[in-house]
Amino acid sequence: MNRSERKDYYRYLGPESYEDAWINGGKIRLTAISTYKRAERKGIYTIDEGLIHDSTEDLYNHPIVKFQRGAQVKSFSFTGSLNGKELPKIVNAKLIHEGGAVLCFSSELSSELMHRFEKTRCIKINDMAGLLKIIDGQLKTKGQMGWCEYTKNWQRHHFLKSDEDAWQKEFRLFWKNLGNTFVEIPPGVGTEMTV
Repeated sequence: MNRSERKDYYRYLGPESYEDAWINGGKIRLTAISTYKRAERKGIYTIDEGLIHDSTEDLYNHPIVKFQRGAQVKSFSFTGSLNGKELPKIVNAKLIHEGGAVLCFSSELSSELMHRFEKTRCIKINDMAGLLKIIDGQLKTKGQMGWCEYTKNWQRHHFLKSDEDAWQKEFRLFWKNLGNTFVEIPPGVGTEMTV
């Protein structure tokens, strides 16, 4: 199935996930993306959440230039050689951590996935584009939405994650430069699913 064919969006919920609001309307929480960053990858947590690593070379593992985790680098360029051998050129690379608020969903409905997410319930979103429009209107800013893609290399951004996270089959709504916040949604945004 290619990304444009995916039509179902599931949100797995824990005890504090405002399940009733998703079904009957009410207040839901948008979570700061930094909430999902941890020192090790487990469940909903990753080591590179919020990381923007846009470079032709891995800036953490370059033979000459090695940036530490947490470095903030914008518009970095490098040319040079090592022992007479030209090194790959780096032009206008970016390595930053960028904040924002996020809502995460999955394309798959399964008890195995619910267990891996460490959640207990699930709802299906009835109109994702409509949900984004409702939230954008309250926040007075335009969010982004899309399926996450997964890679084996070092490249990262809010919709490009490590292939180690591919099991999540994730779709995201993302609002740059926002932290934890609450918005109101109307009844019928979600339907409770039996998993």
